Amino acid sequence: MKTLKQRFTQWFNTRVNRRGTLWENRYKSVLLEGRGDPLKIMALYVDLTPVREGLAKDPKNYRWCGYGEATSGSQIARKGLAIVFEKDGKSGDWRSVGRRYRELLSGADGAVVGSREFVDDVFEKFRDSYFKSKRKTGAREMRGGDWGEIYTARDLRKNPLKG
Repeated sequence: MKTLKQRFTQWFNTRVNRRGTLWENRYKSVLLEGRGDPLKIMALYVDLTPVREGLAKDPKNYRWCGYGEATSGSQIARKGLAIVFEKDGKSGDWRSVGRRYRELLSGADGAVVGSREFVDDVFEKFRDSYFKSKRKTGAREMRGGDWGEIYTARDLRKNPLKG
């Protein structure tokens, strides 16, 4: 990632006759559990990135994410999000998919996403490095509904559904 960012920065700066870095923050990764519903989890993570980074207060207002494109009317983006829900056997129309996805957006944000066991296991491994000493458990239920077996390692820092 570092090499890609450096090369793109050099190319862009040459093209527009400017100097300096384009990105301030380091590349960040998220641990995802392979079993369960990783496609849904990744869609949530990507669509919440502009909220976490302060680029938008609501992911629907950031047109370069799938949810923002879907809410603006893009049929391709709507079909993509419908694929996320096909596993549930409930893909349906955009109103149904959009409502369910919006509910999921309200509850998912964390550096670790997966089953309770997976999140707790990662928490135990990195407890001393990344979590406060008073914290006893790792897995947190996602807010905004009953999401079954999907947990996160931390609560939302920003609620993307607040207006």
